[in-house]
Amino acid sequence: MTLINPYNFVPLKEAGPKRDEPYLDRFRFHEGFYRGTLSCKLVILSPTISLDHGSKTIEKVQNRKGEQKEIGIFKFLKNHQNSPIFQGSSIKGMIRSVYEAVTNSCMPFAATEGESRQRGTRIKYSYADIGIFKKEHCCVSAGIAKLCPACQLFGIVEGESVHCQGKVSIGDATLISGSLVINHYYLKELSSPKPHHSGTYGKSISGGGPIAGRKFYYHHGNSAVFSVDEGIDRSRSIRIEEFAPQGCEFGFKVKVEDVSRDQLGKLLLAMELSNGLGHKIGVGKAIGLGSCKIEIAQETSCIMESAQRYKGYAATTATNEWYTHKENESIIPDELIEVLRLNKAYEGDIAYPPVNFYPSQPIDALGVFGGSAKKGHKPKLPVAPPMEPPPKLKVDEEAAWLRESHNDSLVFVTAGNEVKTRKRSGFQGKSQMLEPGRWFILSGTNASRRA
Repeated sequence: MTLINPYNFVPLKEAGPKRDEPYLDRFRFHEGFYRGTLSCKLVILSPTISLDHGSKTIEKVQNRKGEQKEIGIFKFLKNHQNSPIFQGSSIKGMIRSVYEAVTNSCMPFAATEGESRQRGTRIKYSYADIGIFKKEHCCVSAGIAKLCPACQLFGIVEGESVHCQGKVSIGDATLISGSLVINHYYLKELSSPKPHHSGTYGKSISGGGPIAGRKFYYHHGNSAVFSVDEGIDRSRSIRIEEFAPQGCEFGFKVKVEDVSRDQLGKLLLAMELSNGLGHKIGVGKAIGLGSCKIEIAQETSCIMESAQRYKGYAATTATNEWYTHKENESIIPDELIEVLRLNKAYEGDIAYPPVNFYPSQPIDALGVFGGSAKKGHKPKLPVAPPMEPPPKLKVDEEAAWLRESHNDSLVFVTAGNEVKTRKRSGFQGKSQMLEPGRWFILSGTNASRRA
């Protein structure tokens, strides 16, 4: 099968980050801005691990040379109530990385030169300066007057000179459904990044040019083999005692404080990705661990206009109006869709090549060594339900939105979330009115018309 590199890059846009929006202070609430709390779930899509470094113990194993090596043994991170958790900072970093790619923001952790390790050897690397994408352009040249979109929302700290408070805070995610798998596994080798591989990190074998972009890991599917047999050399591994399997759910809260409509819309999109796309969290992303998605519970979330906070109870009653501000998936860069799509594993084996046989060719847009693809594939994203409420009905009618339109049939989803199929010939109206994602009215057993 085709060998696919475990990660790929979202290229930087030449125009650079927009830094023309002023940072509004936190000393008062602003008209037309929003605040409140989002109730969220982190849904696990593949085995996922949150390492508790405080519980680390040591095991001695023997390598192929007969030498004794020490490896770490880890449990799943838990809070003081012994509930498994993912730290809010980890979730925030996961969301911010997507937000940065969607908004073409700065790259606060990019390193264009330094040293990386390979089999105990230090190897120097050097790439071209990333210029206006450097964090320094957000806080040094003009204080906090010229922040990129991500720094505006999530904040930025630079030594003692700049402390810009973020407008998003995320609590720890606690296990609310499912249970951990308790058994010990030796993970496949987890090595440090190798930026000296210029064919992947720089898209050029010769090196010295610009970096490839923002790094994201591919999803391996829910059946990825992430462990090695105990009879194999485990001296470059770690041992885990617990992991969260597919289907586990972790609940957490996201608080936003005085964010603009545009910021709220893009944040919702970066959190709750389109169907067919997923996030990555925890250790072992390169070996298939950590695939997940975020779901926002609209009914238990409360987002209101900031300035309405003290204008009476009725003004602060939660509605779902805020959710209509969620940005359309069309603003997600194609390159980001390629690397976040959940169906990547159908195209080949996602794995590092053997170190001694590392290909000399760069990876293409599909992550294939020596490939010629200039752009990635897009998953077929299902149509989203309409944002507006269902229409008013007569006694014998039923509201449903059109999910799929075929040559001879229409597939509807009712307001009660029941799937119903109707013959296309039973539609009352012009064929161009059959727009998926819009409300329709069903009557009888066959007829349907546009609401």
